[in-house]
Amino acid sequence: MGLALLVKYRQALRSWVVSSSRFLDLMSLFIVDNQVVGGRPGLLRFSFGCSILLTSLRSLRHFYELLYHFISIGVTAVCKTKKRKEKKKNSNLIEFHVFCGPVKMSACVPTPLEDKTGENRWISIHKRFVSELRDKDPEVIFLGDCILEGLQFTEMWNECFAPMHCLNFSIRDDRTENTLWRIHNGVLDNVKPKIVVVHVGTNNVDNAAQEIAEGIVAVVQAIRARLPDAYI
Repeated sequence: MGLALLVKYRQALRSWVVSSSRFLDLMSLFIVDNQVVGGRPGLLRFSFGCSILLTSLRSLRHFYELLYHFISIGVTAVCKTKKRKEKKKNSNLIEFHVFCGPVKMSACVPTPLEDKTGENRWISIHKRFVSELRDKDPEVIFLGDCILEGLQFTEMWNECFAPMHCLNFSIRDDRTENTLWRIHNGVLDNVKPKIVVVHVGTNNVDNAAQEIAEGIVAVVQAIRARLPDAYI
């Protein structure tokens, strides 16, 4: 039943996120207090904190309602799958320490994006992101696919997010395995942001729902391993 709901919400999510105006309206929920204390922004506080999210989902619009169900149901499916595998004690299956399941699941195997044009665009952007970290100290990092990448080209980004020392390390066409590769190859090294905003999995259209959920878990755990104190 959980996987069936996950597929339903994944399809609904993809149909809703194509509307940039609707997405940007929802992103306004991320706006936090921007008071300056001691010359630096005060502690960032998301207005859609977990307690509010769990108690007032009806007041949120469709995107984050679907995203919440997508992640929660997916993680539940991963946990149940892992328990079944432990009971079987199948020694022929090699599992990742991030609970990704069998190696064959590409959604959680760190992989660079295939260069289909020969321009090395994706790897060049990744190297630029890594280089930017040498002289910047962001308090918030956005990491994911085109949904977050497009945000930095809006007035909302310039007015609300840029002043809060945000860096956007999202790349269009990124799948879970591509974002995971970037994490393993320096995009979060030598940096200690307070918050990491993640949106990934939209482009994994050829993966099963369970594989996508496992890929998201892998991304989150890879971030947590490098930034144990960050709010994800």
